[in-house]
This record gives sequence, C-alpha cells and structure tokens, in this order.
Amino acid sequence: MKDGRTRLAYKAEQAVDLDTGAIVATTAHRGATGDTTSLEETVPAAGEAVAEQITTGQRVHAAGIEEVVTDKGYHSRAALAKLAECGVRSYVSEPELGRRKWRGKEGEQAAT
Repeated sequence: MKDGRTRLAYKAEQAVDLDTGAIVATTAHRGATGDTTSLEETVPAAGEAVAEQITTGQRVHAAGIEEVVTDKGYHSRAALAKLAECGVRSYVSEPELGRRKWRGKEGEQAAT
C-alpha cells in the first residue's frame, strides 16, 4: 500500500506427505480466509491428488489420507469434528484458551 503497509491478498497452503516430503496438493485462498475455513478445501484437494496418484500406480499410501497435522491456527471444534467424520486422525495444537467453562455446552448431561 502507499503508506508502506502490506495487505495480504492471497495465501497458499500446501499438503505434504510426511513420509516422503512431497507436496501432494496446493490451494490458494483469499488473504482474509481463516485457517479453519481453508482447511476444508485443502484436505479434500490433497485427498483427490492422492486418489489420482493411486489410480496411476504411483507410490503413495493406498489408504489415502489417514492423518492431518497442523498448527494451532487450524484448531476449532467444527474442523476437528469434520476431520473425524471423514475418518482422518488429526494432530492439531490446541491454543492457550485459559480455563474453559463446560456447563451449558451441547450434549451435557444434567448433574443430579
């Protein structure tokens, strides 16, 4: 920008096979897109790329994507639940949130 500030227009994410270090997919998102939102696009793109490699006979994991490792920016209940629904094990750092209040949350059993 004219005053010297930089405004992020796009951000790129890469999905990497941790065994080989190979980038299996890349996605680009608007700069203001949150990490938890962009994860919903990057993981399926990686899954499609891995599935394509399996059909062409390239050396990849036959089971497809089994695990996802991210930093704490990707941590949200909704994102973790979606990964679990897809059968993907997640390793996501939990940010420091302080003491949590569990009363009144969905699925809580009434204490008697």
